[in-house]
Amino acid sequence: MERKSGQNVKMSAGASTLEMLGIVRPHGFLTRTNTAGRFFALGGAYLNPSTHGASFGESRLAAQVLSVRVMNADGDISVYAGEDVIDFRGSLGLLGVVTALEIELRRDTGLKM
Repeated sequence: MERKSGQNVKMSAGASTLEMLGIVRPHGFLTRTNTAGRFFALGGAYLNPSTHGASFGESRLAAQVLSVRVMNADGDISVYAGEDVIDFRGSLGLLGVVTALEIELRRDTGLKM
């Protein structure tokens, strides 16, 4: 799966989507979709299949995650990207503890009618 936005942001898994947007929005960027702002941490939203992780299909926050940094069960830290990211989607943390995510951004082109 090839992404062509050219702009991404790396955030701690404990940050909320509201905190992320507070950083990227002043620079003219947004995510394709968004969740309930300050109520969900990025890592929790990504790992939860019934809320915003969308383990089935390409939608919500999960479709915008390009890579994840994970502490594996043996304590090693690994970065997973590309197709490997999908393995963690909706895993509820059972495959490892996600500590950071790289999220795809889009240029804010304004409202078009």
